[in-house]
Parts: sequence; C-alpha cells; structure tokens
Amino acid sequence: MTTEHKRFFWILTACFGLTLLPIFVLNLILLKDALGNHQKTLQASQWQQRTHGITFSTFADEHLFKTLRLHDRMAEINTVVLGSSTAMGLSQQAFPEVLHVYNYAQSAHSLSAAIDEATWLMAETDNVKYLIMPLDWALGWIYINGKPAPTDLSAAAAMQEVQSEAGIPLLDRMRDALTYPRIVNLMKIVKVIFNDKDAMATFRFYFLQDSSDEYRCADGSLAKDFVITHRGSCAGIRFDGSATFANRRPVRDAQPLIDSATELNTRYTGYLANRQGQPNPDFLRRLAGLARQAEQKEGKLLLFMPPLLPGMENAFLKDVYLSAYLLRTKQILNDWAAREDIVIFDAGQSERAGCAAIEFVDQEHALSGCYDKVFSRFWNTHTRIQDGNIIWPPGGLYE
Repeated sequence: MTTEHKRFFWILTACFGLTLLPIFVLNLILLKDALGNHQKTLQASQWQQRTHGITFSTFADEHLFKTLRLHDRMAEINTVVLGSSTAMGLSQQAFPEVLHVYNYAQSAHSLSAAIDEATWLMAETDNVKYLIMPLDWALGWIYINGKPAPTDLSAAAAMQEVQSEAGIPLLDRMRDALTYPRIVNLMKIVKVIFNDKDAMATFRFYFLQDSSDEYRCADGSLAKDFVITHRGSCAGIRFDGSATFANRRPVRDAQPLIDSATELNTRYTGYLANRQGQPNPDFLRRLAGLARQAEQKEGKLLLFMPPLLPGMENAFLKDVYLSAYLLRTKQILNDWAAREDIVIFDAGQSERAGCAAIEFVDQEHALSGCYDKVFSRFWNTHTRIQDGNIIWPPGGLYE
C-alpha cells in the first residue's frame, strides 16, 4: 500500500470514527431497551397496575405487555376489544357503564389472529362475556386469508415469555442501529440534548436511566416511559389498554390523504378490488361461532367497521370502479349479520358523528375523541339500557 493509499485509508477511518461510530454506539444503547427487553416490559406493566398511568411498550413486546395487563385487569372487566391498531383508540369512555372494558387490540394484528384470541377468551375465562371486534375493509383485514392457529393467552405463558431471553442476535441489532429511521430518531434526541440547559442531565435521561421519571401529561394523567423512544411525550398505552397516539401528528389537511387512498393498487384499494368486495367466508363462519359462545355466557359479540378520515369512505362510494366492491362488502355483511343475529356498527363515515380530521393521525387511525363520538351515536341511536342490561337491536348492519 502506497503512502497516499494509507493516508486515504486513515482519513476514511477517522471520518467513520467521528461520524458513524458515535451514531452506531449510541443507537446500540437505545436498542438495548427497544428490542424485546421482557423484564422492562414487566416493570412497565407492574408500574401501570400500581398507578393507572400511561406507559410505553416497544412494538416487539406489545403482545406481551397487553397480555400481562389483561390478566391484571381480568377480575375487573367483562368486555375485551380485539383487533389491529385501528381499534386502539377505543377507550372505556366510549362504552356504557355496564361494559367494563380492556382494549387488547395490537399493532398489525390480523382479523384471523383476533378471532384466535377471542376463541381463547371465550373458552378459558369466566369474566369476559362481551367481545368488540373490528371488520376492517380499508386495510384489507376482512379479505385476507387466515387459518385458525393455537393461541395461549394464559398468565403462565406470559410469565414464561418474561423469563425468556429476547433472542435478537447482536448482528441484527448492529444492522438496525445504522438504519435510516434509527439515525433520524437519534438525531432528534441529540437535538433535544443540545437545546437543553442541563445537557448532561438530559443525556443521562435518554441513555443511562432505565426509565424516565414520572411526569404529567397535558390532561393531567401520570406517565412513565420504560423505553427511550418518544420518552417524555405521553405516547403509550392507558390503563384501559387504549393508545394515546401522542407520538403521531394529527391530520391537518385530509384531502391529499383521501386522494392518495383512492388511487388504484394502494393498500386501501388492493384487497378491496382484488377480492371484488367478498369478505373471507371462513372469517364469517368463525365469527358466528364466537357470537354463539358469547351468548352462552349471556354476553354479546359486537362487530364494527372502524371510523375513517372524514370524507374518505364517501370518496370510495363515489368512485365508479371501487364503489361497487365496497357496497358489495356491506351487502354481504348485512345479509350475514341479519341471518346470524349479529350486530355490526358501521362507523366508516365518521363525519356523521361529528369527527374532524384533527381527530385522526392518518386515514384509518382515529383518536379516542372520535371513537367517543361515533360509539356514543351508536349507543344512543340503536341500543338502550334496561335494568342494567343492554337491549340490542336485531342483527344487521347499522350506521
């Protein structure tokens, strides 16, 4: 190697040492908590049980966190919300007092997985009598194929997972440490540190403390973060299992999002068009079985079509190509629900209940404020409470 080549090599090494190496090391520290730290998840669950506050669990451990919380709440509840993140805005406040709710919905959770979990709850618990589940056409969950899978939501299985190692190889952590989203998040943290008057204390807060200090959110709720991502932002899970979505910006201008959603071959149009509006018949069969199980426990299965960004579903219904498929989906569901005496609440056109774009973080994730409005409309219009019991309407699709 010539002198010039050696000089070039050492310059490259120095550049790496001054730039990527610090990023790499700091992100590895962050990932120590972010990727499946089961003990940290247990600590978060125990803290929330004591304080009823808001806390954050990693995506990797979301299922474990919610299962731990479900069992801590089991003696107090009779209703469980299942499904994907589109249902995570549903809080206790959206339900009448006779329903004591825990929201067990989880990110990227398929309808098939939710049915598996509901089947376990009906068979293995005494308290849970009411099931609240979304039929999500916009993200395709109602059309996607899925087969029943063994599911164990027991407390023993959850604690066994807590005691196990996360099992994420070091090489995978190293790769993840240098991905673009991780670097962007690190830069945001570095910016906060440099803008703080006590930079050393802020650095310790993010990189050296096992958890944040307890703090108060804007609504007065107590919060504590056991992972570094979005620390101090009140982004997490409430005591009732609902999500705050505080790490996401509310929608300000709905029209560009609606326009992009109705384009062909997007995640919103793909399954709807490819399946020509035909829901998976196996899902309907399995849901009908759940309805009968709930009724045997003197409970009820309530299905709902999640609220969408105001104006979005209407745009689909005005589309010459897509409207026929969406209307077919609703007709099939209405006929099936009437035949099986199952109530489906269609909240897709959220503007009917007075929801605004600012109550969404994207096309399909409604905040708790919107969910309160749409479900209040359902309870007040289609049901009534008599002697502490809900009087339900006949099976069918209700708006």
